[in-house]
Amino acid sequence: MEELRGLILAATSSAEDDLAIRLQARSRYALPLANRALIRYGAEALTASGVRVIAVAVSAATVADVGEWIGDGTRFSARFHYIEVPDSATPLQMLLAARDELGTHPLIVHCGDALLTGGLAAVLVEYQRIRPPVLLVSERSRAHPELLHAGVRGSDRREHPLDGLDHVAPVAILSVDALRELDAFSAETASVGGTVAALAEAGMDVSGLALDGCWCYAPDCDHLLEGNRMILDQLPHIPPELEPDGVRIDGRVAIHPGAKIERVTIRGPAVIGGGAEVLDTFIGPYTAIGAGVQLEGAEIEHSIVLEGASVQHVGQRIEASVIGSGASITRDFGMPTAMRLRVGRNSTVMLG
Repeated sequence: MEELRGLILAATSSAEDDLAIRLQARSRYALPLANRALIRYGAEALTASGVRVIAVAVSAATVADVGEWIGDGTRFSARFHYIEVPDSATPLQMLLAARDELGTHPLIVHCGDALLTGGLAAVLVEYQRIRPPVLLVSERSRAHPELLHAGVRGSDRREHPLDGLDHVAPVAILSVDALRELDAFSAETASVGGTVAALAEAGMDVSGLALDGCWCYAPDCDHLLEGNRMILDQLPHIPPELEPDGVRIDGRVAIHPGAKIERVTIRGPAVIGGGAEVLDTFIGPYTAIGAGVQLEGAEIEHSIVLEGASVQHVGQRIEASVIGSGASITRDFGMPTAMRLRVGRNSTVMLG
């Protein structure tokens, strides 16, 4: 079998990252799900499947974040080739750049702002079994039935459009023949799904693999919480070496050894990052507490609290929330009583 090489798509304009900028003033690829930067999930999936030579397409707005979190590939026992493209570059342009950089090899493409909770083992088994010109992976609940069974031939393209898979197709494998075919296409195809659709329209056979556990970034807090939940559902059981007095831990919980917890109840799945201080607090399921977060007198569940945020004595349970890095939520017990808010644009505040 020809050696598979990889491509991580991690270039996007800062204008498309409004939510990520508001949450932590960084690109989407640095956004943490279950306390790990989003870009790491794609890098780890590719290298865990044995891909050792990987192109990483970045732009000026993303190169610093991506480089910080995955480096040159050494920590993954791989070699990363960084390709800097314009902020407006399309996946087609990134594919062409990667093909030129990596040479004549089939290419497994992983969106840098997406994850596949089951990893790539099933994808590679299917590719080796049928050796299609193109294999597109999509979320089972939203996959076209034709993709799930027989694939889509070029003649079926208009009847069964693939463009609708833009936000549920995190991975694709393109053969050498498919990569050569890309030279004839317009650079306007704006997604992996659109590029695959163009290949199908040109007569290239496209096979589909529909799997559970696909997640692709969308600028919506509820969608981030869903991705966080999907990852935490895979959290292994890590029993604490010593459960301090006054601390109760139920279920699957990962606590960084540098975290300080006192008089706390934690119901997993949940993660707590290094340097966090959690006092007199209840943490419910599907919650990720970032590094350096301070929680005191709080109740929180099904939420993401980013690095350095502080929540103290709010007086109500916080749920289904995303709290940005460095944010401070507290209650003033002085008189006269009042609530003071500093809320960014496009934010939502719901009072119970």
